[in-house]
Amino acid sequence: MSHDLFYEEQGRSVLRILGVAVLLLVAGVIYAVVERDDWLAGVSVVEARIALGERVPEAVSEVSRGQSPEVFYHVVLKDVPRGWPLQLDCEWQDPNGNVARRNHYRTRFIDKTTWPTHCRQRFESSSVPGEWQVRLLMDQRVLSSSAFVLR
Repeated sequence: MSHDLFYEEQGRSVLRILGVAVLLLVAGVIYAVVERDDWLAGVSVVEARIALGERVPEAVSEVSRGQSPEVFYHVVLKDVPRGWPLQLDCEWQDPNGNVARRNHYRTRFIDKTTWPTHCRQRFESSSVPGEWQVRLLMDQRVLSSSAFVLR
């Protein structure tokens, strides 16, 4: 009989330990989510530029639509929370202020506090000429905005 009591008490101890472990895990996840929101509020931009390629370093301020260019908006973010992906939006506004295109994307898991990202838009000869705006947003907050002229 004492054998049964020993195993019963041991089983209760294991259940207590598992219960405490689950509570700690849940508390840790809640803490991380709350902290992530605070970290996201501190995200800012180090650099932003318009370029005519994914790996093209030269910034441009004018783009010729006759060549059907693919325009990239390169942005370097700083103070981003590590270990999480970011949900970002890019809005391409035509000269009339209308959103001509919205890119929504998720970054890879971030492993450093400074993070380069980009979005892109292909313009056709029928695209509206004039001054365009591109904006990078995170949760409806504008992180960066740049203008360029589409000729």
